[in-house]
Amino acid sequence: MLKYLAIYFVTAILSSSCSHIETAPYGIQKEHIAFIPARIAVLPCQDWPYGARYLNQTVSNFSPAEIKDVCDSVDKFVLNGFKGQPYMRGLSPKVVRKLLKRSGEETQLSQINQLWHQQEGDCTNCANSVSYYKKSISNRDDWQQWLNKLSRNVYNTDAILMPLILYAQKGRSDDRGLAIAYKRVGVSLLLIDTNNGRLIWAGGRDVQTNNRKLESDAFLKNLELPNWKQVSSRLLVKDVWAEFPGRQNY
Repeated sequence: MLKYLAIYFVTAILSSSCSHIETAPYGIQKEHIAFIPARIAVLPCQDWPYGARYLNQTVSNFSPAEIKDVCDSVDKFVLNGFKGQPYMRGLSPKVVRKLLKRSGEETQLSQINQLWHQQEGDCTNCANSVSYYKKSISNRDDWQQWLNKLSRNVYNTDAILMPLILYAQKGRSDDRGLAIAYKRVGVSLLLIDTNNGRLIWAGGRDVQTNNRKLESDAFLKNLELPNWKQVSSRLLVKDVWAEFPGRQNY
């Protein structure tokens, strides 16, 4: 009887640990409270690396051209976020590219997808970008070497800010006669220490914007999708910057 009870409790513990979902919070990370980077290299916006999918991540179906439009808006939003902020010192993506080219490392930014490619032992129960980065990416030796090299080539910056499109999906559905055309987009901003790869801060937002109309099934195919202005007005908002180190909210 005792033997069977022991097996039961061991199985229950293992099942519980396997089913635990990792969802680290946005905001300043507790190990970096009160730390303000002296200089930040702002990287150009990009898709979340295709080989580093986290648990239940929404699948994108935007075209490459549509993703570029989203990234252009995110880049503009990020740069505007540095304006009028005396304690947020950032180098724009344009400057970062120029300095890398001058150092003969113009292809360095294109290496991120490969460096983040999923490896054995990566977190399989991480359910958001923050937990996945902290558990699966931050401690990789080759990633830390990449960060050190980037820092040397870009005025010895002590942090990078990575704007990432987590997913961008559009579609149409019929909810009991209510025609719905939707777009859903998720973005994440990761502020990373170039010295050791640790996450300093993270911000992000997920939104879904709908157009709805009571119509027949035939109309569903023609129901107009929300335009980008509808999406961006809800996605790219000041709250994304919550707790950013050194940021003053006026």
